[in-house]
Amino acid sequence: MTVLATAGHVDHGKSTFVNFLTNQETDRLAEEKKRGLTINLGYTYFKDKDQTYSIVDVPGHSDFFKNTVSGFSNANVILFIIDSTQGWSKQSEEHFNTLVELGKENFIFVYTKIDLLEPSAKYDDLDKKSDKLKKLNYIILEFDLKNSRRENVIQKIVEFINKCEFKKNNASMWVDRSFIIDGVGRVVTGTANSDFKTDDIYFPAEGNKLEIKELQSLNEKYKDGLNSKRVAISLKKNNKIFPKKGALLTNNEIADNAIKEATDSIENDKATAVATPCGNCGGNSGSNSGSNSGSNSDISSCTNSCTNSCTNSCTNSRSNPYCNSGNP
Repeated sequence: MTVLATAGHVDHGKSTFVNFLTNQETDRLAEEKKRGLTINLGYTYFKDKDQTYSIVDVPGHSDFFKNTVSGFSNANVILFIIDSTQGWSKQSEEHFNTLVELGKENFIFVYTKIDLLEPSAKYDDLDKKSDKLKKLNYIILEFDLKNSRRENVIQKIVEFINKCEFKKNNASMWVDRSFIIDGVGRVVTGTANSDFKTDDIYFPAEGNKLEIKELQSLNEKYKDGLNSKRVAISLKKNNKIFPKKGALLTNNEIADNAIKEATDSIENDKATAVATPCGNCGGNSGSNSGSNSGSNSDISSCTNSCTNSCTNSCTNSRSNPYCNSGNP
């Protein structure tokens, strides 16, 4: 599996492009549909031949930047979306600088709405980033919802990924959802990097080794792989403390001071994402509404769309307590 994360300014077409690739809607909250923008992380995937490509769709609005940054964690490739009619915008700059600081190196820059671009107009946004681009591995794609062919776009994406080199990193998985499924118990999900193993999983902030019931990745039993992967972990009840959204899981015990320094650094990076009213629509970035339904017996498919950690939003029957409304 390879994990891709979207990036780019609000309304530049991230979710539209993801829907084009996967034929799946990632905006599931009623509030997201009402306001027409992504609030929480969305999860989906597409397949090409025998390979799976998981996508984390991030919010573009500055009010939800905390969610955006968490979506970047351990992603192998960035789908950086740019509206060709608007060009490089405020959040484009913020997302790009954040990704560079996070050490991301593999970018697919996608110019959307090409059919709306004036014939004489040219997009030269990336020319201004030439110094930073020298250090990156990237390609540029053009996307037109009316005329672009899905198989051609996917082929270009897969060809690029096959040429990418991915760095080795310390084993890690940042929890981006934590919720309870009736009849199953606590489940946490996140993007695990390629070095993350299932033998020993630690919650180092609490100094605990987690006791695991089951691990899944996209409807299947978890398997170690060469790249990052989306993972769902079902935890046993006798764990003393359960990881919450934002918690770090590793394969090693880490000194308390190292964890504190890493956590403090991440929280500082996310400081701009406090729950403040949205200047555009009056909504609040602390939204945590939503529920899920479905019948697929698969813990990795249970999606909880709340912005905050959730405890019981899955509204599935006791006889079949798993959801199929999303993927880890």
